[in-house]
Amino acid sequence: MMKKSSLAYLTMLLVIILGSYMWYLQPERALSWAAAMFVLPAGTIFLLFIQKIENPEKRVKSANKIHLGMIGGGLILATALLAGIADHLTLFNAEAGEISDRAIGAIYGVILAVYANFIPKSAASAKKQSMLRFGGWVFVLAGLGYAIAWMISPFENADTVSVAIMGSGLALVLGRVGWAYIKKCDSPPNPGA
Repeated sequence: MMKKSSLAYLTMLLVIILGSYMWYLQPERALSWAAAMFVLPAGTIFLLFIQKIENPEKRVKSANKIHLGMIGGGLILATALLAGIADHLTLFNAEAGEISDRAIGAIYGVILAVYANFIPKSAASAKKQSMLRFGGWVFVLAGLGYAIAWMISPFENADTVSVAIMGSGLALVLGRVGWAYIKKCDSPPNPGA
């Protein structure tokens, strides 16, 4: 299995290569490509500061978090750059900008699904845990639905469909929170508290 640090640096190299190619294809947007290429190397600067942490366990934990962030950010940037290359080279029979928009929409959905997966893992009381688990599941499914809507819906409807899916998920979670609040207000006060 590849180490997180190696994968982080490979991802960074991939983004730099793709950004350089986009710079070649569209030199008028050089500042955008330069920003994309130098975001991840900036993360390595934080690794230099981490070396000053005396506690080895904290140092390794912090470095792992930065490497995971570099991998996640690198994959997002690489996907967006690949979509830009596909758009520019008209590799697909699509309108200008369609592939990029679809890729960005799918990325947003996947990001929400990944973050939502961590919601139930946060520390909470037993009563709150079921609500967090419900919210996590709903937002994971809404995020995946959002991503899938951007990938398979007709382009002119993808925005509407994806927002409807996300809004439905939000309404479900807000309804569950409201129901729990009403249920709590209706219950008699605890005399031992």
